[in-house]
Amino acid sequence: MEWSLMLHRAPKRVNHAAVVVDDCIYSFGGYVSNHDFSDRTIPIEIFVLNTRTYKWQTLIVDSKNAPYRRYGHTVVAHGRNVYLWGGRNDEYCDGILYCFDTVSRSWSQPKVSGIVPLASDGHAACIHKDTMYIHGGYIEQISQFTLSLHALNLCTLVWTEMPLKGQYPLFRDFHTMCCDGDGNLLVYGGREMPNSVYGGPDKETYPNNLHIYMVEKQLWRAVSYANTDHTPSGRRSHSSFFYKDKLFVFAGFNSQTAMHMNDIFSFDMRTSSWVCHSHPDVRPSPRRRQAMCRMGSLVYMFGGTHPDTSNPNNTDSEPYDSEDEEKESLEELEDLWILDLEPRLETLALLKVVRSHLPLTGLPVLLQKRAYTVPIKDHRYSPYQSCGSRRS
Repeated sequence: MEWSLMLHRAPKRVNHAAVVVDDCIYSFGGYVSNHDFSDRTIPIEIFVLNTRTYKWQTLIVDSKNAPYRRYGHTVVAHGRNVYLWGGRNDEYCDGILYCFDTVSRSWSQPKVSGIVPLASDGHAACIHKDTMYIHGGYIEQISQFTLSLHALNLCTLVWTEMPLKGQYPLFRDFHTMCCDGDGNLLVYGGREMPNSVYGGPDKETYPNNLHIYMVEKQLWRAVSYANTDHTPSGRRSHSSFFYKDKLFVFAGFNSQTAMHMNDIFSFDMRTSSWVCHSHPDVRPSPRRRQAMCRMGSLVYMFGGTHPDTSNPNNTDSEPYDSEDEEKESLEELEDLWILDLEPRLETLALLKVVRSHLPLTGLPVLLQKRAYTVPIKDHRYSPYQSCGSRRS
């Protein structure tokens, strides 16, 4: 695998949520400084990436039935529709289900029934066939973390609370949940608490365990590792995705070590073993709370936040973190990266040419254009491009 593309001028967002619909990536909301996150009349922003042209578009849609501006929410795609649930602004946490139709570009608030989950943020979500799953997170209404796993049938719009049986994960938020090839749920990482009430930073733990919820059996199981030589360190606010029998984990943050990460690990479900895939020279900067979407063998990652070394006098903590968390100076990111899981020979050759600083003359015109998007050595700009030369 290779990080094969990097462009700037993506939406500068933190704790946003994104999904793939057809050839586009839809990104919803997220935190950005100097914006009003207390007014519930301001609708959530929608950004769309055309994956053929790498151009971003801000959608202007009717605000009727739209969710208010927020962060810490989740979205899943179901056909042409995107379902948004949870999240919060600086004052409120929302438990209404919203549906965005990508064809008519309109919002609706479907009427749901069943055992409806309480509003939360920092939860995890995924979809398998016609069912959306919501797990964990923090419920502001009762000031507690939750262990619950809820399922929403998107055809009947009936919520169900799944049985809490087996070796289930403890209270946590900012974790990830993916579906494996059989429709089972994989929960990894997050900020874990020993009980439902937040006890302060000294009570936080960052286990690197993996749990699987077997949907047909309605049973949780802790996954055993065949080896511990290459296991990722515990983290929260990371990204994960599933591809060809493997769970991939990227980046994240550990408050106990005050470390932001930019590594990549994969867990092979067949061998129960972890592998580290990190490239020492060419990779995004360490970060947390980015968005990541897989489209075939290409993975799109954008946004997030990391320490702002250029502004040491800024000691404001993130408004979307716990108020008990250590204050730090943070920078909101606006870059877009593509991780190619199965790069073709043409791509590998182009990466070699660019990273070896070889001349582009003689290459086909299309490859010469692609050369300007090739990232090198953690630099924000390719040696062939200048700042501001291209909008993504």
